[in-house]
Order: sequence, then C-alpha cells, then structure tokens
Amino acid sequence: MERILNFLDKSTNGKCYKSFKYSLDDLEVPSLIYDDKPKIVLQPKAETDKRKQKYISVKEEAEKYKGNSIFKYFLDGSRKTYKVDDIAIGERIYPIIAGQIAVGCCFRPNAETFKCQKMERHFVLSLPIMLNTDGLPDIPFFKDLTVELNKNPLLRKMEVEFSNIFPYETELLKKNNSGDKEKYEDRGVALIQNKMMDLEQEIVHGLWKDNLLNDTSYLIKDGSLEYSRRDSFKGHDLSRLKQHYKYVVGVSKSFNPELFKSDNKSIARTIAEMPEYHRTEAYKYEFEGTTFCVWYLRIRENKFCDHQFAGVVKVEMILTTEEEIEEGLSTDVINQISANIVNERNPVCYGSDKRWANHIYPVYLTESYVKSQYIGDSFFLNLF
Repeated sequence: MERILNFLDKSTNGKCYKSFKYSLDDLEVPSLIYDDKPKIVLQPKAETDKRKQKYISVKEEAEKYKGNSIFKYFLDGSRKTYKVDDIAIGERIYPIIAGQIAVGCCFRPNAETFKCQKMERHFVLSLPIMLNTDGLPDIPFFKDLTVELNKNPLLRKMEVEFSNIFPYETELLKKNNSGDKEKYEDRGVALIQNKMMDLEQEIVHGLWKDNLLNDTSYLIKDGSLEYSRRDSFKGHDLSRLKQHYKYVVGVSKSFNPELFKSDNKSIARTIAEMPEYHRTEAYKYEFEGTTFCVWYLRIRENKFCDHQFAGVVKVEMILTTEEEIEEGLSTDVINQISANIVNERNPVCYGSDKRWANHIYPVYLTESYVKSQYIGDSFFLNLF
C-alpha cells in the first residue's frame, strides 16, 4: 500500500525526496514560551472600583466559594507538528509539514464528576501553494486533494483521515519582526496553529449557542484569549463573537512581565512581590479590535518555587459591552473570579512539570486528557 509521499508524487506536480522525518516541536531551540502578544499598553483602570490599590486580597472571598465553584467548563488546545519531507516544484524545494491537532473541553457538573464535553482531533498537512497548477482556485484544489488522499488504502486501514490540507504562500522569504529570516516551516506551522485556534472558538460558540455558559457556569480557557483570527464564524460580526466570550476566562501560566507597562512604568516588580491570595488592579488593553480586561493573581507563594513569578497567573476577560469598555468590569465579578481560581489551584506538586505552581487543577486534567488523544510519533510518521 502506498504511503502519503508516494501519493503526493503521483497526484501533484512535485517530486518528494523521502528525506528525514522529525518533530518540529522537539527540535526548536529551548526558550521561555509566553502566551503574551508583544507591545501591550495597559490602560488603567478596567474595573468599577476606581480607588488606587496596589494589591487586593481575595482570601476571604475564596473561603465563601469552597466546594461551590463557578467554573464548570475547561478548554485546552494542543498541536504537534512535523517536517515529513521536502518537495521539489520546478527549481525550488519546499518543506512538507504535517500536524496533529487536539482540542478538548471538559465538564465538571459537581465535585465528584469530571468528563469530556467535546473533543476534536484532526490530522492535517501544509503544502506549498505552488502545487496548484490546475487553474482551480486554491481552496477547491486542496480540498479535492484532501478527498483523494483519504481514499488511500493505508490510511483507511489505519483509520486515519486528514481533515485539511493547508496551502502556505511560497513568495520569497522575508525577515520577521525579530530580524531573523522567516522559514517556510514557520508558515506551515502557523496555518496548523490557526486551525487549532479556530477549533477552540468553535467549541466556545457551541457552548454559547446551547446556553451552557452563564454567571454560575463559567469556562476557563488555558492560555490567552488573544486570537489574531476573527473569521472563524462567517456571518457573525465581531460584536456578536464577543458575546460568546462573556463567561469565558483566559488563565495563562506563562507570561512576560516586562511586556506590560502602566503609566509607562513596568509592573514586573509589583507582580513579583505580590502576596499570596492577592491580585493586582485590573487593566485594559486593545488587540485586534477587541478590548481586554487583564489582571495578575498569586495563587501560591513562591517560597519553594524556582523563580519569583512562579505561583502567579495572568487572568483575562473580553469586555463585551460599551459600558464595560467605558467603566470597566465589575470589581465584585473580578474578585469572584479570582477567588474561584485560587480554589482551583493544584493540590499537589507535579515534579514532571516545572509549571506546577501555576497550574489550575481541572485545566491540568483537561490538558492531560487532550494530549492523550495523540497517536504516537512513530506511528504517525510511518504513514509517510
């Protein structure tokens, strides 16, 4: 039975080289990975209580909500990407990028029950757009190619189906914002990342449509709510899309404190020295036409941690109404959300994960469940 690269050899104008296959995620240079987007300008103050306060305690509030959390849904998205070959088109050579995407939402109706609400698992490819020489628009061409690929007897035997083939642009590479030369691999991975974010938004949309999110049934999304793509729900305007996120809270375990400034001053030291069970004031900022409310919350003292920001999470919400954008989010709501996040912190230390001090326990469970949906790297790469 022919493998995927043989299929591409026969079905396109490219020539595959059967080169070394490897995970792009494993070979990246080790670095701190932040959820933040660059150049964030904080505009205080994004809450209704306008008093100037360095820190606000939520310890007493947390006691009130023990055993009765407002968080019922937990969302996490993950993807793995691979370079599976190089393909020659004319005189130029481009990488073939493959990916596994897993996005899941878990539901906790009570303290004793934790189950999957929705799971999306997708296998995808990203190929150079120059493979399209049929005169068809790019979307129909690669959609038809996906249909033909899934007829492959090997994929059917292994019960693997590819949901998308994404074409990446093949114009000459440029330098990115950091001054480094862009890579074609980055273009392919970005398209796979976009698919993952689209799936996250679709799950939120589904919960909103079914009226499952309200002020006693919030969703925690692992990571930032800063989506750069707002075109997932065609036919829905931006204001309506914002409504889907009225009861969604983004909680980031990793953030770059130096990116955030208030009154043109860094707030990194304020975050680092924050006492346990306290939060900062809430700030607002704008990104891609959306106004966000953001604050920092220490859920665990860093006495036994390896750096000063361990035990601190960044919390985000989208301001969904003109009144919220003008006056800020209710301080009572911010305190309520913060108190419930404190109660959700990990009860134990997970030695295999350096982020243990910043973990929200049900998010950790959701993340573990989502990643368990991947098929093994060796199995996946042998399809090619």
